[in-house]
Amino acid sequence: MSAGELTATQHQLWALSQGTTSPAALTLAYALRVEGLLDVDALAGAFRAFVLSHEPLRTSFRERDGVVVAEVADDDRALAGLDLVPKEVDEIEVAAAIRREREWRFDLREETPLRVSLLRIAPDRHVLLVTLHHIAGDGWSLYLLNRDVSAHYTTLADGGRVEPVRRGFECSDQARSQRAWLAGPDAEGEARWWVDRLRGAAVEASLPGRSRRDAGAVLRRQTAAIPDALVARLRELAKQAGVSLYATLLAAFEVLIERWTGCERAVIGTLAANRPTAASCEVMGAHYNPLLLDTDVTGDPSLLECLLRTSARTLSALDHQALPFAAVRRALVDAFGDEWDVAPRAMFLMDRYPLAGLELAGCRLTGLHAGDGAGAVAAVPAATDADVTFFVREVGDRLTLSVLYRDDTGLDDASIAAVSHAYLEILAALCDRPETPVGELDPFEAGPGAPTAAHEEPGLHEVTRLAPVDALSPVGDWMGSAQWREVMA
Repeated sequence: MSAGELTATQHQLWALSQGTTSPAALTLAYALRVEGLLDVDALAGAFRAFVLSHEPLRTSFRERDGVVVAEVADDDRALAGLDLVPKEVDEIEVAAAIRREREWRFDLREETPLRVSLLRIAPDRHVLLVTLHHIAGDGWSLYLLNRDVSAHYTTLADGGRVEPVRRGFECSDQARSQRAWLAGPDAEGEARWWVDRLRGAAVEASLPGRSRRDAGAVLRRQTAAIPDALVARLRELAKQAGVSLYATLLAAFEVLIERWTGCERAVIGTLAANRPTAASCEVMGAHYNPLLLDTDVTGDPSLLECLLRTSARTLSALDHQALPFAAVRRALVDAFGDEWDVAPRAMFLMDRYPLAGLELAGCRLTGLHAGDGAGAVAAVPAATDADVTFFVREVGDRLTLSVLYRDDTGLDDASIAAVSHAYLEILAALCDRPETPVGELDPFEAGPGAPTAAHEEPGLHEVTRLAPVDALSPVGDWMGSAQWREVMA
């Protein structure tokens, strides 16, 4: 076995994995319904080539003299997580299998971090289960999975051959590059940029209902479909304004935070891919980096001006995403004091359904969600210290809003329902009345109105209708500046 270094994010996830009582908080688990004549041998060969082409998928982890290292396994051990001999099941067993994978606890010392299995309901109906430990992959990594497995499957199904790619640059090489960069002057310059950017911002905007904070609190989740007509108007607005749909949705969230808390320069969090080079874009592994954004709703701007400000400030922050979150926190603590040694209390995230890009020639693939019958509010295990996270997931032309909130902050279900409704009101106002000053907007005035949260029924549901979020990339106070000094010493 060969040994390699870990990225900064992998170090944090390793430390978290050793102490968490909730393995699902570190697991990315997805299920796809596959309809059509599936070539099982081609699918197995496609995943085999994919695993053998990416070191993080063949890696287990060990501590040597107090230092965590990544050990690359031989091929047989690396492929142990692939079980693509179809198991005959019915619909009830499929739902149980999806929940079981969602709760899977990887033993990172003994097993590799990817599990793939195949269930057969009928000769032309299968369910593909893909379960990945976050230490081996992030959102960008799943794009690589979609691209490579799709291409390998097509080649093999057509009778061709696929050989594993032994690339010259791997995740461990990116980890070494990151460590070397952090020791140089460029990293110091990035730290100064973040101190200057966040000077005067409020690191802890006072969210209503905050109380005590218990470690390991379970998140509650309310989910709603953003109306299709509103989504179409938002896309058109973004196009006319020359900004992304993400920036449009984020701008509404920033206005919501100001209307909710009264804070014009609150610090909120999001996630950046943190792939600084073309080579780093081709490797698996956890590279994502929490990014601090300071809202700017000063001077009572119009909603349109807020949108333009949000887009510009987000783009500038993304230009400085390489400095690991814990190093940013260390610089902020040194500059402003210990009150900055915290994770963001409000987060905004957006993604496309992670396996939406997987294509198996001749088959129709649809993402599945196994409902727990929890009604309007579900429980979701997650390793985040944010009081509230707004997560918008895109599937096709549709958008689903999941609002996740801690159960130890005093934010109750009714208040979150009102806040979710207020967010939709702000989105509508942004489309219909973009010239409206923020100070004239009261999205809470009419009350929550009709419930916006969808009721979760038991059984299997296609994510094309509603795509709830079952996992969050871990972000928390455990990514602290003190721990960072030890990790990168």
